[in-house]
Amino acid sequence: RRRLQLGAVAMAETKFTWSPRLTATAAKVPEEQRGALLWALAQYGTHGVEPEFDYPLNAVFESLRGEIRRSEVRKNG
Repeated sequence: RRRLQLGAVAMAETKFTWSPRLTATAAKVPEEQRGALLWALAQYGTHGVEPEFDYPLNAVFESLRGEIRRSEVRKNG
């Protein structure tokens, strides 16, 4: 997976399915950190951008990574 680079002309996008597990897990994250987690999940699922979180968000993200990867549908195939 690639990191999103600012100024990049175009980047392959990936579609993924948002699952109830993502919502349920995000709901357990403190509200002040939830937005960062949700944005990271969307960026990872769509562009493959790896977030740089500290504990505990890094652990939460890692627990959801597989859920996103299993639901991916690559554009153009």
